[in-house]
Amino acid sequence: MMKTAAFAALAFLAAQSAVGETAIETRAGSIVLPSKPPSSAAVTPCKGCRPMLVHTSASAQYFVNRQQVTLEEMRRRLAGRPDAFVLVLYDKKTGQLRRLSASIYQ
Repeated sequence: MMKTAAFAALAFLAAQSAVGETAIETRAGSIVLPSKPPSSAAVTPCKGCRPMLVHTSASAQYFVNRQQVTLEEMRRRLAGRPDAFVLVLYDKKTGQLRRLSASIYQ
């Protein structure tokens, strides 16, 4: 089961790369979300890495456990959960955030 999920994630990331998206896998504690778009979100891709900015707009999509939510709901759901897994998908040419997806489980 775990191998199937890993292969599915790799296939997804490969497909996204083909359409010009770049993915960053990180934890919620490594992201500073804006209060509202248009703005920027600061994402630290790895421990010891410098933060990078991804630009946010009204077209960015936010998901928690595969359910689409608003930016405000995303901020609320990530509050107090610095270890929640987050996938950041952005356009590698423009730096524009396309999707931010969080996995939050009990």
